[in-house]
Amino acid sequence: VAPLRNVVGYLFGLPVLEYAMFALTLPHLAFVVVKGNIPLTTVFSVYLVFFVCAIFYHMTAIAVGMVMKRWIWGYLLSIFSVAFLNLILPALASQFGLKFLQYLSVFPVIGQKVVPLVEGPAGFGPPGQPGEFGPPGDDAPFFSFADPVPFFDWMLSPFWFTLLLQSGLIVTFASMSVRRWQKENKHSLSKPYALGVLAVFIVLVTGNLWPAITGQYLPFAIFGINNLNALVEVIAIGLPLVYVIAIWFLCNFLFANVVPTHHDYVRGVRRAAKRNRKAALPWEDDSANIPFMSLFIVVALLGYWVVYSRMMAAGFMDFLDGTGFAHWRLPLGLGLVLCYSLLLFQVLQYRGVLLTALLLWLLPILVAIVSAAAIDDLTRFQTVVASLSPLATIIMTGMLPSGWVPAFDAQSEMAIMLTGVNTGFVLLTAQVVFLGFRWRQLRQTLN
Repeated sequence: VAPLRNVVGYLFGLPVLEYAMFALTLPHLAFVVVKGNIPLTTVFSVYLVFFVCAIFYHMTAIAVGMVMKRWIWGYLLSIFSVAFLNLILPALASQFGLKFLQYLSVFPVIGQKVVPLVEGPAGFGPPGQPGEFGPPGDDAPFFSFADPVPFFDWMLSPFWFTLLLQSGLIVTFASMSVRRWQKENKHSLSKPYALGVLAVFIVLVTGNLWPAITGQYLPFAIFGINNLNALVEVIAIGLPLVYVIAIWFLCNFLFANVVPTHHDYVRGVRRAAKRNRKAALPWEDDSANIPFMSLFIVVALLGYWVVYSRMMAAGFMDFLDGTGFAHWRLPLGLGLVLCYSLLLFQVLQYRGVLLTALLLWLLPILVAIVSAAAIDDLTRFQTVVASLSPLATIIMTGMLPSGWVPAFDAQSEMAIMLTGVNTGFVLLTAQVVFLGFRWRQLRQTLN
C-alpha cells in the first residue's frame, strides 16, 4: 500500500504546479490557433502525443525508482533514463540502423504536424523548402525524421507509430511497477513477458530494416549517405553485427530481470515440494529452468536468420563470391554469448556478472588497444588478448566476411583477426561448459 500511495501522490500531488503552469499556456495556445489558422486536428495530434510522452517519461521514472533498492540511486537513474530516452537515444539510434527508437520522443510528431506550417530560422523551415531566414528545413536535427515509418511493406505515420511504441512501453513499465508493488523482491518482469519483449523488439527491428535488407531503398542515412548501392558492403557486414550486439545487450538486461537468485530458487523448490512437484514451473519467477530460458536464444537466432536470409536474397552477399555460409561464425557467436550470459547470471548472480563485465569484457579490450598503440601495429598477441572479451570476439567475428575455408594471407590483418576469433570461440565454449557444470553442482547443493 505504501509504494502505491507514494506513486499516487507523485502523479497527482507533486505535478500540481506543473498542471497550473500548463493551464497558463492555454490562452496563448488559443490565440496562436486562431491567429495562425492552425487546424484543430494538428493541435489535437501534437497535444495527444505530448501527454502520452509525459505519461511515458513518468512511468519510466516510476519503474526505475521501484526497481532500485536505494532511493537516491533510483532518483538519479530515473532522471538520467528520461534524458537518455528523450535526447541521447534518438540521436544515436539512427546511426546504427535502429531508427524506430527515435520515436520515443515528441519531436517526430512535431516535425510531421507543426514544421510544415512554420517558416523560421535555419533548419526549421518546411522539409525540402527554404525557410524565411535560412536554408532548407531538412537540416533540423530533431525534426528531420518526420517521414513515414517503414514497417515491412507498409508505411506508418509518425503519429501512429509514436503512439503505438510509447503505449507498449507504458504498459511494460506499468507492469514492472505493479509487480514490485505486489511484492518488493518480485522480479520486475515475468519470464513469458520478457520473452515477448525480445520477440517484439526483433519484429520492430526487422520491420524497420525491411526496405534495406530486401534491397528496396535505405530508410535512414549511414554516414550521411542514403544511396543503398553505395553502401552494399557496409550493410552486408554492419547490419548483422549491429543486430547481434543489440540483441545480446537486450538479453543481458532481460536475464538480469528474470533469472532468480539462489535464495529465490530455494524458495521455489520448497514451494514446489509443498505442491507435490519436483521443481517450480518453468515460467515461474523462482524457476531456473534452462530449457525454457533457451527460448530466448532460439528467438534471437530465428530473428537473425530472417534478417540474413533476406539480405542473401537481395544480393548483398554477392561480393563474397556467393558463399552461402559467409557469416556462419556470427550466429554461432550469438548463440555462444547468449548461453554464456544466461549461465553467468545463473551461477554468479547480478553483482558477479557486473564484476565479470568490468574485468573480462572491457579490460582485455583496453589492454589490447594500449598494446597495439605502443607498437603501432596489430599482431596476433593483441587479437588473442582482446578475444578474452566476448564483446571483442563478437566484433571481430562480424568483421570477417569469410567462408568455411578462408583464403587469407598468413600475415594479413584478416588472418590475424581470424586467430583472435578462433581463440575467442574456444574460450567461450570452455566457459559455457564450465558454467554449465558449475550450475549443475550448485543446483544439487541448493536442492
